[in-house]
Amino acid sequence: PTPFGFDAAVEFPPIGHAAENATVRMPELDPGFRGSVYRYANLAADYLLRPRPAFPQYRGVTPMWDNTARRPSDGMVVDGATPELFGVWLEHALRQTRRRHRGDARLVFVNAWNEWAEGNHLEPDAPHGRRFLAAVRTARERACAPDPVRPPFDAIVRATRAAVADGALAVERLGLRDPLPG
Repeated sequence: PTPFGFDAAVEFPPIGHAAENATVRMPELDPGFRGSVYRYANLAADYLLRPRPAFPQYRGVTPMWDNTARRPSDGMVVDGATPELFGVWLEHALRQTRRRHRGDARLVFVNAWNEWAEGNHLEPDAPHGRRFLAAVRTARERACAPDPVRPPFDAIVRATRAAVADGALAVERLGLRDPLPG
C-alpha cells in the first residue's frame, strides 16, 4: 500500500483469492454457466495460510458469497458456507490479528454487506436463523480467551512419574532404561 500513499491494506474475501476452482468437478451445473464455484473451506484456508506481508494488513472474512443473482451466467459462487465454518475462519483471523497487531490496530473486517443479491449477509435468514451472528460471538469469545500457559518441562516429568507410580499411566520403555529424564 505504501507506493499508493496508504499505511495498510485490507483483505477483501472472496476477491483476490487463490482457492481451487471446483467448477469442473460439478457436472450438475448448467452447461451455459461460465462462472466459477469455489469450496468455502478451501477459500478460508487460502486466506488463513497466506504468508503475512511486511506491511500492515488487516484480515478479512466473509460468511458466504454467490453473485449469480446479478451475473447468472458468469458469477462466482462460494459453495458449502456454514455458520460453523465461518466461525472457525473468523476465530483464526481474530487470533492472528491479536498476535500481529496492538491496540486500535486490532481490526478484522467482515465482508458482509447485508447485500442479498450477492448472498453475502450476516442478518438472520430462513436457512440459518441467527447462527452466523452467534458464530461471530463465539469466535470472538474463543479468540479473546488468554492463551493457555504451557507448564515447565520438569513439572510434566514429575506429573508423569506420579501417574506411572500410581498405575494411572503405563510407559513403554522401547529399550531405554529410563524414558523419563531427570
